[in-house]
Amino acid sequence: MAGHRKERTSRQERRKVNKMVTAVIGVSIRIIVITLLVMLFYTGITKGFSFGYDIFAGTAVGKAPGRDITIVVKEGESPATVGKRLEAAGLIADSSIFLVQQIFYDYKIYPGEYTLNTSMTSKEMLIKMNVKPETEKASEEEASPSQEEETSGETSE
Repeated sequence: MAGHRKERTSRQERRKVNKMVTAVIGVSIRIIVITLLVMLFYTGITKGFSFGYDIFAGTAVGKAPGRDITIVVKEGESPATVGKRLEAAGLIADSSIFLVQQIFYDYKIYPGEYTLNTSMTSKEMLIKMNVKPETEKASEEEASPSQEEETSGETSE
């Protein structure tokens, strides 16, 4: 009978140990999952803040005086393509920020030749490309007569 008791006590001890091990593993897994979620949350917040900061208070890729780079924007070229070309030329750090700024601030990018500088922010570049180049303005004025000419022609009859 003594052997039977020892066997029973041994089983009960194993069950207790198994329960304790299971509880410790369960708590450990919960701690790991919570830690990973906190790290993911923190990373998301810092990346989101950084992205937002770059959109509203962007920084230039270089310090003044920087270096001038000439970019030609072709007719029908999308803002995303222009942003990728600016990034490839070393004028901006992130083309996605350029694209979000273009959409958010509702800038239009006109075709033409632009001399941009590495000390300019992407917003400053957008402002510059939002104005029609002089050659395009002159050709539009030649193509359509101004209202003054039409009005003066009517009154002289």
